[in-house]
Amino acid sequence: MTASPSSASVESPQQSRAAHWAIPALIIGIVAISFSPIFARLSEIGPVATAVDRLALPLPFFWAYMLARPEREWTQKRCLLLISLAGALFAGDLAFWHWALKFTPVADATLLANISPVLVVALAWFLFDERVGRVFMLGGGVAIVGMVVLVARNVELSSTAILGDGLALVASLFYAAYLLTVARIRKYVSTLALMTIGSTVGAILLVPILLASEPALWPSTLYGWLVVGGLALLGQSIGQLLVMFAFAHVSSGLGALMLLMQPVVSAAGAWVILDEPIAPIQALGGLMILIGLSIARRDSLATQKA
Repeated sequence: MTASPSSASVESPQQSRAAHWAIPALIIGIVAISFSPIFARLSEIGPVATAVDRLALPLPFFWAYMLARPEREWTQKRCLLLISLAGALFAGDLAFWHWALKFTPVADATLLANISPVLVVALAWFLFDERVGRVFMLGGGVAIVGMVVLVARNVELSSTAILGDGLALVASLFYAAYLLTVARIRKYVSTLALMTIGSTVGAILLVPILLASEPALWPSTLYGWLVVGGLALLGQSIGQLLVMFAFAHVSSGLGALMLLMQPVVSAAGAWVILDEPIAPIQALGGLMILIGLSIARRDSLATQKA
């Protein structure tokens, strides 16, 4: 039985409460994800192995909890295909991004990988007719200029850095496609199903690459396990779950622009933990990003109320 147009447009109290918490959840998720490049840089195993461990370690808990739930919407063929696509795109993003972190500074790699918001807004407009207002475009423009200012100081004219920057740009393409897929599929399946099945598919696809390019799958020291464990907990379990939850309740454009907070937090963390200092011009770029996000968010909230 299908709902009438009038009933379909009315939000349930549960949906309304979830939408109320979408922005706070997105902010917390972004902060958690922002520590991912630091953990990846500190990992004692290879970049692909680190990505596989990140995806695989939480899976036993995710599968146990998901199978205990009565909902089985993810068993539909269309849902499984879309979730698998999201998992494959995320695996591509992780593989290229973790390799980039081996060749270029954390701030540089994170910023270049997060050019995806520009691609997300453009693709969402072109493919799904998600129009954005002038104020939103102004805020997005300020944020993007801030990102350019921030990254300009970090780009090094060496072959190693150029390789790392190129890998980060490829990662941004995968991440943009991943975000768009998540924004669509999250309207039909739960965050838990998307996270569990997507991570399983991603880990399976990365294993052959790992076997062909790196000697070890698991860390050999307690330090190594703490690093990949922290990455799996913060970057994957908490960060990705919260971002996926939020993307069911915010527009693709707003969600992608807010993800520009990630390089700001990552750069600050790399300064403190990895001794990668931030120059004044980088701080200016970070401030511009936050101002742009504030403008874009205000316009989005005004549009939702209207």
